[in-house]
Amino acid sequence: MLVALLFAVVPLVFIAGVATFQLAKNVPDARATVATMLEDLGYVVLQARGGAEALATLEKGVHVDLPLTDVVMPGAISGRQLAERAVEIMPALKILFTSGYIENSIVHNGRLDAGVELLSKPYGREQLAAKVRRVLDSAPRDQRGPGQSRPRTGSA
Repeated sequence: MLVALLFAVVPLVFIAGVATFQLAKNVPDARATVATMLEDLGYVVLQARGGAEALATLEKGVHVDLPLTDVVMPGAISGRQLAERAVEIMPALKILFTSGYIENSIVHNGRLDAGVELLSKPYGREQLAAKVRRVLDSAPRDQRGPGQSRPRTGSA
């Protein structure tokens, strides 16, 4: 009865699995908001103020299922650079980028680079939940070489 009630009250898209996110966002309020949304969905969130801090966590060998990073971040390590280094450390790791606009560092000739997932801003809890679930449930990261891309599949 309780399970049936849960499914009646909580949309299926909000049923989350167990995963750990490395959240890299330089704007404190935005980082806190996204972290709260993910935690409300049942995920563990490791917060970083930028690419360098997120990379330091990964280099320590901390388990992360999905890094979620802005494409553009100030500092020594951008979101794209963080993704490249993260995949060097864990080759099968998927990366979820967020951006308010299409950034040339992840899109070439109208196509997302191989292995790139993008959630366009602005997004709400439902869009975030659906996208992270889809990325987590997808096949392991594509191992195509540099310069090989795939068609852009949309923002959410």
